[in-house]
Amino acid sequence: MNTDITASVKPEYPVIDRNPPFTKTVANFNTLDYFRFITITGISVTVGYLSGCTLNKTQH
Repeated sequence: MNTDITASVKPEYPVIDRNPPFTKTVANFNTLDYFRFITITGISVTVGYLSGCTLNKTQH
């Protein structure tokens, strides 16, 4: 799959909207997309918090 915006080859499927608005893009998200966002955010917050706790304990 060629994702280059200047690709000279026609796309495999027809382009419906070359410049979709943000709301249209978000409306196309499915449950798995939201699950991924929540999971990645949860892991990031947890790792960041635990890293901060570890740093604070070693500095005192």
